[in-house]
Amino acid sequence: MDRRRFFKRLSLGLFIPLGFLSWKSISENKKRHANSIVEISDEIVSSNQFYNGIIIYKSGDFVRFYSDECSHLGCHINKVDQNGFICPCHGSKYSFDGKVISGPAQNDLKSLYFEYFEDEKKYVVHKLS
Repeated sequence: MDRRRFFKRLSLGLFIPLGFLSWKSISENKKRHANSIVEISDEIVSSNQFYNGIIIYKSGDFVRFYSDECSHLGCHINKVDQNGFICPCHGSKYSFDGKVISGPAQNDLKSLYFEYFEDEKKYVVHKLS
Protein backbone atom coordinates (compact mmCIF):
# COMPACT_ATOMS: atom_id res chain seq x y z
CA MET A 1 0.00 0.00 0.00
CA ASP A 2 1.43 3.36 -0.96
CA ARG A 3 1.60 6.33 1.38
CA ARG A 4 -1.24 8.28 -0.26
CA ARG A 5 -3.67 5.36 -0.02
CA PHE A 6 -2.66 4.75 3.63
CA PHE A 7 -3.40 8.34 4.66
CA LYS A 8 -6.68 8.37 2.74
CA ARG A 9 -7.88 5.27 4.60
CA LEU A 10 -6.61 6.62 7.89
CA SER A 11 -8.49 9.91 7.43
CA LEU A 12 -11.72 8.08 6.53
CA GLY A 13 -11.30 5.87 9.57
CA LEU A 14 -11.01 8.95 11.79
CA PHE A 15 -13.56 11.28 10.21
CA ILE A 16 -16.50 8.89 10.06
CA PRO A 17 -16.53 8.25 13.86
CA LEU A 18 -15.90 11.94 14.57
CA GLY A 19 -18.80 12.90 12.31
CA PHE A 20 -21.08 10.48 14.15
CA LEU A 21 -20.01 11.83 17.54
CA SER A 22 -20.61 15.41 16.39
CA TRP A 23 -24.08 14.51 15.12
CA LYS A 24 -24.89 12.75 18.42
CA SER A 25 -23.69 15.73 20.43
CA ILE A 26 -25.80 18.15 18.40
CA SER A 27 -28.92 15.99 18.73
CA GLU A 28 -28.42 15.67 22.52
CA ASN A 29 -27.98 19.45 22.75
CA LYS A 30 -31.26 19.97 20.87
CA LYS A 31 -33.06 17.65 23.31
CA ARG A 32 -31.67 19.58 26.25
CA HIS A 33 -32.71 22.93 24.79
CA ALA A 34 -36.19 21.63 23.95
CA ASN A 35 -36.85 21.11 27.66
CA SER A 36 -35.08 24.25 28.82
CA ILE A 37 -38.28 26.17 29.65
CA VAL A 38 -40.69 24.65 32.14
CA GLU A 39 -44.12 26.02 32.98
CA ILE A 40 -45.29 25.35 36.52
CA SER A 41 -48.76 26.24 37.73
CA ASP A 42 -49.38 27.94 41.06
CA GLU A 43 -51.06 24.76 42.28
CA ILE A 44 -47.86 22.73 41.87
CA VAL A 45 -45.58 25.22 43.63
CA SER A 46 -45.46 24.28 47.29
CA SER A 47 -42.67 24.17 49.81
CA ASN A 48 -39.64 22.00 49.10
CA GLN A 49 -40.46 19.70 46.22
CA PHE A 50 -38.98 18.38 42.99
CA TYR A 51 -40.54 18.88 39.55
CA ASN A 52 -39.16 18.05 36.10
CA GLY A 53 -35.49 18.51 36.98
CA ILE A 54 -36.16 21.53 39.19
CA ILE A 55 -36.05 21.98 42.94
CA ILE A 56 -38.87 24.24 44.11
CA TYR A 57 -38.42 26.12 47.37
CA LYS A 58 -41.31 28.18 48.73
CA SER A 59 -41.56 29.87 52.10
CA GLY A 60 -44.56 32.16 52.45
CA ASP A 61 -44.56 34.37 49.36
CA PHE A 62 -40.86 33.74 48.70
CA VAL A 63 -40.23 31.33 45.81
CA ARG A 64 -36.93 30.12 44.42
CA PHE A 65 -36.07 27.51 41.78
CA TYR A 66 -32.82 25.55 41.59
CA SER A 67 -31.41 22.96 39.21
CA ASP A 68 -31.70 19.49 40.74
CA GLU A 69 -28.16 18.63 39.56
CA CYS A 70 -25.67 18.28 42.39
CA SER A 71 -22.66 20.52 41.81
CA HIS A 72 -20.35 17.65 42.78
CA LEU A 73 -20.89 15.12 39.97
CA GLY A 74 -24.28 16.03 38.51
CA CYS A 75 -26.43 13.46 40.30
CA HIS A 76 -30.10 14.42 40.58
CA ILE A 77 -31.02 15.61 44.03
CA ASN A 78 -34.25 14.01 45.20
CA LYS A 79 -34.26 14.18 48.99
CA VAL A 80 -35.20 16.90 51.43
CA ASP A 81 -35.04 17.09 55.21
CA GLN A 82 -35.62 19.81 57.82
CA ASN A 83 -32.26 21.47 56.95
CA GLY A 84 -32.33 21.42 53.16
CA PHE A 85 -31.73 19.27 50.10
CA ILE A 86 -29.60 16.10 49.97
CA CYS A 87 -27.83 14.43 47.05
CA PRO A 88 -28.44 10.67 47.15
CA CYS A 89 -25.13 9.77 45.44
CA HIS A 90 -22.45 11.10 47.77
CA GLY A 91 -24.42 12.87 50.51
CA SER A 92 -23.79 16.52 49.68
CA LYS A 93 -26.19 18.76 51.61
CA TYR A 94 -27.55 22.13 50.54
CA SER A 95 -29.52 24.67 52.56
CA PHE A 96 -32.92 25.86 51.31
CA ASP A 97 -31.20 28.89 49.79
CA GLY A 98 -29.01 26.56 47.67
CA LYS A 99 -25.77 26.99 49.63
CA VAL A 100 -23.51 24.02 50.35
CA ILE A 101 -23.82 22.85 53.96
CA SER A 102 -21.52 19.84 53.63
CA GLY A 103 -19.62 18.18 50.81
CA PRO A 104 -18.17 16.64 48.85
CA ALA A 105 -19.85 19.35 46.70
CA GLN A 106 -18.01 22.66 46.86
CA ASN A 107 -20.32 24.84 44.74
CA ASP A 108 -23.84 26.01 45.51
CA LEU A 109 -26.87 24.80 43.58
CA LYS A 110 -27.55 26.59 40.32
CA SER A 111 -30.31 29.16 40.86
CA LEU A 112 -32.69 29.30 37.90
CA TYR A 113 -34.16 32.43 36.35
CA PHE A 114 -37.96 32.50 36.38
CA GLU A 115 -40.89 34.73 35.58
CA TYR A 116 -44.31 34.76 37.20
CA PHE A 117 -47.42 35.45 35.13
CA GLU A 118 -50.08 36.48 37.61
CA ASP A 119 -52.94 36.55 35.10
CA GLU A 120 -52.20 32.91 34.16
CA LYS A 121 -51.17 31.88 37.69
CA LYS A 122 -48.00 30.18 36.46
CA TYR A 123 -44.24 30.31 36.71
CA VAL A 124 -41.99 29.99 33.68
CA VAL A 125 -38.61 28.61 34.74
CA HIS A 126 -35.57 28.80 32.46
CA LYS A 127 -33.41 25.73 33.14
CA LEU A 128 -30.45 27.03 31.11
CA SER A 129 -30.01 30.29 33.01
